[in-house]
Amino acid sequence: MRLQSTERWTEDLKEEFIRTYDRRIGQWVLHLLAQYGMISSAKELSALRAHVEARLRGAASDSFSPLVDLISDVYVRTYQAVFRERTRERLAQPDGERYLFGIVRHQFFAALGKDELSEKELLDRIVQSKRRQTQESHLREAKARLWERVRDALLCLPVLDPENAQLLYERIDRHIDAITHYFFERFLVERYGGARSTLDSLLEEFRRTYYRAEGLPDEILHYRAQVPRRPHVRLISEHELASSEGVDS
Repeated sequence: MRLQSTERWTEDLKEEFIRTYDRRIGQWVLHLLAQYGMISSAKELSALRAHVEARLRGAASDSFSPLVDLISDVYVRTYQAVFRERTRERLAQPDGERYLFGIVRHQFFAALGKDELSEKELLDRIVQSKRRQTQESHLREAKARLWERVRDALLCLPVLDPENAQLLYERIDRHIDAITHYFFERFLVERYGGARSTLDSLLEEFRRTYYRAEGLPDEILHYRAQVPRRPHVRLISEHELASSEGVDS
């Protein structure tokens, strides 16, 4: 499709533009995701590529990766930007496709920025997410942002006699990672949601509920995290990107 600078965005032109560039836009987004280390495996890349290919057929699967939400957001933002009149003449220039890639790249970073949630918004998202993958994504973000604060708070003991306090502290310190993961994945998910819930109030409730002279339940001390603090991420190789060709940034 070659847009003429004198043409206005009619509904027919918009549909033609989408048919022409939808797949290309998706390939660029995959390229950016891989470039910035956000795709964790060749298997995930293949599934995301299949999602992009199936979009216009209405057959795209959207339940296998939280990155699908990000990709969809970039599409929406890109088309909103493209269909403003001020982009029409620029897209009609010989380097219009490179200009379109610039729009996609800008909207990619804008979409990432939307995840800069307040603490309350982030905790709300964790308990309100309907898809497990989305909830896990928010849990990872919460652990990345709040881990040290929560860990330090969990090392604070209630008032006990010195001997019992020392024994309890040693046990908590030895298992602090498991306790912290349990707090995020089980206690926060199950208890957050009250009208006055805050992170600090949940930490206080957790200590009040479980910190006893005899120690914490084994379920907490030996809890195995389901959501790592940092997902295993590697950059996809150029070979793996071969069928998702994009314009170099």
